[in-house]
Amino acid sequence: MPNFSIDAVVTWVDGNDPELKARRYQYSQNGKEMQYELIASDIRYADDGEIKYCVASLLKFAPWLRKIFILTDGQTPNIQEFIDKNFPNRTTQIEIVDHKDTFCGYEHLLPVFNSRSIETSVWRIPDLSEHYLYLNDDFMIVRNVSPEDFFRNGRMVEYVHSCSAAKLRRKLFFQKLFAGTVMPDWRYAMMKAANLAGIRNGFCHLEHTPMAQCKSLFEEYYTSQPEVMEENMSYKFRDFHQYNPQQLNYMLAKKRGIVEEVPVKSFFMLAQPKPWRSKDYFEKKLASFSQKPEACFCCFNNLHRGTPQEREKALDWIAKRLEIKE
Repeated sequence: MPNFSIDAVVTWVDGNDPELKARRYQYSQNGKEMQYELIASDIRYADDGEIKYCVASLLKFAPWLRKIFILTDGQTPNIQEFIDKNFPNRTTQIEIVDHKDTFCGYEHLLPVFNSRSIETSVWRIPDLSEHYLYLNDDFMIVRNVSPEDFFRNGRMVEYVHSCSAAKLRRKLFFQKLFAGTVMPDWRYAMMKAANLAGIRNGFCHLEHTPMAQCKSLFEEYYTSQPEVMEENMSYKFRDFHQYNPQQLNYMLAKKRGIVEEVPVKSFFMLAQPKPWRSKDYFEKKLASFSQKPEACFCCFNNLHRGTPQEREKALDWIAKRLEIKE
């Protein structure tokens, strides 16, 4: 076990809240941004109760965490009774943090409805440990993990897939040429982060897994270049000009030689059932997982896109995996 504490940060929003949806429209260009799935459609904010499974997975499979911070916009997830019922003896503290706390000094930028803007401010959470894990609320750990799965021999572990920067640039060129515009794709945001760190070709794209981060890397970089932080925080809706903050943290670590890239063989995804997929889509997914004993992580985003039967199968599997009671 390392001789330092590790926290987890989970960003969460209840997109079903009509007041929040009204505010999104208020700050949009007559709802223009809300027409695009990658920017601000209802799908981006849909809430299927994932937060309770995410937190439960951290408590069950990473009980060595010091604190779990849930970062949100004036909302409170209704999970306290669920957590107390399933984890009465937990030692990990759970704290709710508001955007106003991480945007302290930058309140004029609020409200924001954009994960990249919010993620840029995560490192400013009061009392956040130097070493922490960042998760979206639809990430889940599905096996016992140790601190060494994220911080190993003085290095941050980065779970990645290979990515061709040259291929992305070609794709970007042709999108601009034929479509006249470019959607804020996550791969471009990662490439921009690598460029900011001075790494043009040697980066891999991150997957939907918990991400090890070091607070001091952000603090040092943004202290010397505060405009880079403020600009990324300023976009109310996702924008092509933004970079991925987690990737920036990894790239800064890579320049210092303190990151270890690990091929993400341990990743499993229950996500986005589509009309053309077979009826036994979830069964095949779950069967494939059983054949991967090394698999530690799971992402279960957009379950609401599936049929009620598919969603029930997925949630039943999650509950059994976590050994929880509703």
